[in-house]
Amino acid sequence: MGRRDQAPWAGAGGLTTVLVGNIRFVPIPAPTSPALLVPRSGIRTLMDLALADPEALHLEIGEPDQEVALHVVEAAAAAGREGRTGYTSATGLPALRAAIAERVTARAGRATTPDHVVVTHGAMHGLSMAFQAVLGPGDEVLLPDPMFPNWAMAATAAKIIVRNRVSCSLSVIRSSMVRNRS
Repeated sequence: MGRRDQAPWAGAGGLTTVLVGNIRFVPIPAPTSPALLVPRSGIRTLMDLALADPEALHLEIGEPDQEVALHVVEAAAAAGREGRTGYTSATGLPALRAAIAERVTARAGRATTPDHVVVTHGAMHGLSMAFQAVLGPGDEVLLPDPMFPNWAMAATAAKIIVRNRVSCSLSVIRSSMVRNRS
């Protein structure tokens, strides 16, 4: 599409400018957009600082610390050579979903079909989809504390209420559950 830069006046809201050719656009969310409720990620602020320091060790965004498996690299290269570079099903490639279902069935002992599997392009996308599929505005979700801040951001964007401000140990939660059973 174009190059994205942090708008100098954006502040904590993190509005972005988009440069297409020589034209700069500033997409502004609608006044009712839940995107306005989501603050700029502190992780992105740290990442910007780390990118400015060539000697920094990058621990800010959870990049994998292992090589991509050779069969995955070869499959991606083969798909590119064969011209399979366009959009796929929004739920993932059928063959991949079938392979995942087969693996879940074998490992978990629970019958799983490709219809039970959705492949997303990342964990945050999957979490956002799950929030919006099973929760509605005003519903509550309990997130661990400490947590990855983007989990709360995904919930906030879906107008879901996040409960996690009071840290609880697992033993406190267990005793509460036992007490509530009787």
